[in-house]
Amino acid sequence: MHILKITGIGWCKRRLISNLYKDQSVKLKLVQVETRRGRLEEGLDSVRQGCCLSPVLCNMYGEYLTEEALEEFGDYEIGGQ
Repeated sequence: MHILKITGIGWCKRRLISNLYKDQSVKLKLVQVETRRGRLEEGLDSVRQGCCLSPVLCNMYGEYLTEEALEEFGDYEIGGQ
């Protein structure tokens, strides 16, 4: 949620995203047996399977981590540029 905030996503949209990802549950189907529904304990660290928003959030997080890592190197050159 911190990354969404610093990238300029408004609080209303952050709250919506937070509500979509909290209190997730999972139910496994193994061949002919289904398990009982259980809670995912990872909270916002888990991605919702099949949600079109999950890849976007993952890309934003990856981009943020890349930029943060590159800041540590300072000026650098690749292929003379």
